[in-house]
Amino acid sequence: MEKVVSKFKTLEEADLANRRYYQSLTPEERIDILIKMIDDYHGTEHRLERVPGSARILSREDFIRNKLAIGRPKDLADVEAVRDIE
Repeated sequence: MEKVVSKFKTLEEADLANRRYYQSLTPEERIDILIKMIDDYHGTEHRLERVPGSARILSREDFIRNKLAIGRPKDLADVEAVRDIE
């Protein structure tokens, strides 16, 4: 993703540019941004420490279903890796 800096005359103009930018992204790019934001906020090494007592774990079938629904190349590779474990 290319970073671009722009100067706007009004807040409305900036908001419109933001909306247009996010509308131009593919679903995969939007998910990548969301995952990056979550990782930046929580940090991957602290995720399970914040769960008091238990954590929800997806079943193998649900994991595969979710990965196929997202459909990014790395998710499809994850599905193949999980299926190879059988």
